[in-house]
Amino acid sequence: MRLETWVELAVLGLAVWATVLSIPRPPRLHWERLFKVGLSALLAGEVERELGAGAPARQAWQDRVLGVVPWSPLGRDAVGKLADPRVEDVAVPALEGERALVEALARLPDTAARFRRLYVEDAHAIDELLGDPARLGPDHDPARILGPGAGWDQVAAWDPALQAVLARRLADVVFVLDGVAEPVGAALAEAVPGLRVVAVPPAGPDPAGAAAVEALFAPVEAALSRDSDRVVLIAAGGAVLRTLAALVEGGGLRDRCLAVLTLGAALGDEPARAWLASHFDNERLDTELRRSVPYLCVVDVDPADPLARDWADQRLPSPPPLPSGRAAVDVVDLGPLHLSALPPRVLARGVLLLLALRLAA
Repeated sequence: MRLETWVELAVLGLAVWATVLSIPRPPRLHWERLFKVGLSALLAGEVERELGAGAPARQAWQDRVLGVVPWSPLGRDAVGKLADPRVEDVAVPALEGERALVEALARLPDTAARFRRLYVEDAHAIDELLGDPARLGPDHDPARILGPGAGWDQVAAWDPALQAVLARRLADVVFVLDGVAEPVGAALAEAVPGLRVVAVPPAGPDPAGAAAVEALFAPVEAALSRDSDRVVLIAAGGAVLRTLAALVEGGGLRDRCLAVLTLGAALGDEPARAWLASHFDNERLDTELRRSVPYLCVVDVDPADPLARDWADQRLPSPPPLPSGRAAVDVVDLGPLHLSALPPRVLARGVLLLLALRLAA
């Protein structure tokens, strides 16, 4: 082969490689991390509006965040670390500082003390939640995903520019609330101008039954006034089962569903477990356009007794993929929150920010 040919091939290869590098790639996002840091930023904004800047505000912020918004980069297998911490159970390769943390947890007398050590006293948790969120890097910068006006400063202030960004992003979305506390629903409706929120009637004693499911369908169908309208379903406690049953029963609802968020789901009794085993799969929850829908799960935890409610009973299982290898259900673990200690306004805003980011990413 002539030298000129080799040169031409090399130039062509470089051109192809440059084209590959120029193709935009979605950011690598850790959704629990982004959610928890966003809640911390919102709490910082609340404190600053109340107390201004200075040491008292810093202490108040810390008190409102740590333990209420549990997050640590060393918190993988948190239930194991809280219930029975053992160094030999640490996944390989261990994270930096993880073995030392587990050794410290093993010396503590109960789950409450371990929860405090992991989520309140540990330097890694403090650094992530109370440090500058910009240090999370460009992938976790909301402005990179949502556009100008959605930076961390705007998030903390819940700035009108951020609200305008969210209003545009969520203009075609109807938020359907099932079992969500009324103050949280009111805070969602107030968080962004023009946001459409529909609270459905209570699920009743048989949440997966036909009557309960029909009671959800009726108000949702009435709210979907345009062909472009889509839904985000937010369900809490025992109502989570009714929301899931409605998705299984309603192909039209599935096709218009962008995301599902569960808050402290109650899925531990035998009827709920049996229903999940027989219905919650990728085939029944597939959509006409063969999309993957995120099912985001928040565990409700009480720091005084962090394992009183089984975390596994509050999370959705990840069903086996379809024969093609594709999954219609994308279960995303958002980890624990002390929901009753989190102001409804902060929870509502944090949820809207997270969902807007997830739908745009």
